Amino acid sequence: MINVKSNIKVNYKMKKSTQRILAIVLVAVIGVGIGTGAYFFLVTEAAEYKWEDVPGAPDGISQNRIIKFGVLDDMGYITGEGAANGAWMAAYEINQRGGIEIDNETYYIGIETEDTEEANPALDISRGVAAAERMIHYKKAQFLLGGFRTEALQAYREIAMKAKKLFFITGSATAKFCQDVLNDYDKYKYTFRIQPLNEVFLAFEIIHMLSWTLYSEFLQGNNITKIAIIRENLAWTIAMSSTFQLFISIVSNALYGNPTTISVVKEIAYPQTAGPLDFYGYWSEIAAEGTEITIPIISGPTGLYYSNAYGGSEQTSLSLGINVMGQQSVFWDQSLGACEYEIEMTSFIRHNKTPYTIPFWDNYWSNFSKAPIYTATGAYDAIQTYVTAIIDAQSLDTDDIIAELEKSEWQSGAGIPNARLPKYGMGSPTATAGYWTDGTDPKAGLVATRHDVVEGTEEPLGFGHAVFVQWMYNVTSGEGYWECLPCGGIPGFPYGMNLELYPESIATANLTWPVR
Repeated sequence: MINVKSNIKVNYKMKKSTQRILAIVLVAVIGVGIGTGAYFFLVTEAAEYKWEDVPGAPDGISQNRIIKFGVLDDMGYITGEGAANGAWMAAYEINQRGGIEIDNETYYIGIETEDTEEANPALDISRGVAAAERMIHYKKAQFLLGGFRTEALQAYREIAMKAKKLFFITGSATAKFCQDVLNDYDKYKYTFRIQPLNEVFLAFEIIHMLSWTLYSEFLQGNNITKIAIIRENLAWTIAMSSTFQLFISIVSNALYGNPTTISVVKEIAYPQTAGPLDFYGYWSEIAAEGTEITIPIISGPTGLYYSNAYGGSEQTSLSLGINVMGQQSVFWDQSLGACEYEIEMTSFIRHNKTPYTIPFWDNYWSNFSKAPIYTATGAYDAIQTYVTAIIDAQSLDTDDIIAELEKSEWQSGAGIPNARLPKYGMGSPTATAGYWTDGTDPKAGLVATRHDVVEGTEEPLGFGHAVFVQWMYNVTSGEGYWECLPCGGIPGFPYGMNLELYPESIATANLTWPVR
């Protein structure tokens, strides 16, 4: 159930030193390719920024004993809130345990945030560039994490790469960021992705769940043949849609011996400026095609409009895909129950995905009175991974840390770094922390990347997959809640779809088709 009571509410934004700076002005200079930022500080007192948010640490920590982590994301949207909360919680746990030792000196974890405003439909990438400039050149963050919207991240990541700052991506699925590491290592070696899987792997997982659903219905004599795709008209959704188109024909051929029996009868790529009424129109177009399953690829606030129109127009098509808004525990209330029957891809719910999932979930609820979305677990894992590498390297030097992260036990699933993380925190609730491609791993599939989070098929990597949860309604309590659906293997299917996507033991219920 989603009606979990919280004990306290922790605000990740602590008191700021507002007296030190009157203004920070960023002047954007248009250049070739990515623009170069020229920044000017107008100060009345000492320009050095003082880090004050060191959660769980003793009072009076000197600045040179704070390891400074900067979170870059849209702090006015759920992705930025989640990233800040997850980073804060990891820092609190580590600091409460007494910090970390480097050369017999004790250090504590400090957290700062900058608002990139990248979820704004009227995207202004200069806001993200300015945020990165402030975080790096004024706040003097040593390590960075965050990133959500591809179009913004590709701009402000350049600031981090130029400054040779390690950047752990916790929100963007675009494969190109880790392809860059493979293609231009010296420039982009500072980039790692902790969450989510890249967009091609995410597409594979949706295809796997879609195939499992089609196969299960096929066995019962129900032939599902009409699929629709509705997606944000953004860079990260393009590769996913293309992958769907390809693999739906493969699934169709495997089930029916004909690649065209199952087909995409409607694809809608909508602008970020689409409003609530637009989605009623989109659903009318989808329904007119007799669509049986609709795949959303939605990361932004329009996910609420999508769900409101889905339930409001009483669609009988099964919604199965990515709607980041639907990962929120408050989404049932936000949509007034219109999200009923929607199947969302998410990192986990409160179930036994790993030994750390339920403790993490409960601790997050206790601190923030809500469920963690994927950027929260990504940021939590990012801080733990950073700290593990720092301790093992016994260094705060970026090149030393990269060398540690590139050791064999961190790459391509060799070893179990997740088993080491509890020394410094609670352990990864998703089991993705500390696994990434080295550029040669065959698991990379259709995309060759480096420093990219690995999609695996065996334990513990099998737990690194996303799970699929369905919004359901409890008649007795009058509340909405999540059920985790099974996603098994399909005998004789190609491309790993004959393997179980994740262990059946973490499923909590079977799929329910919309009843309108």
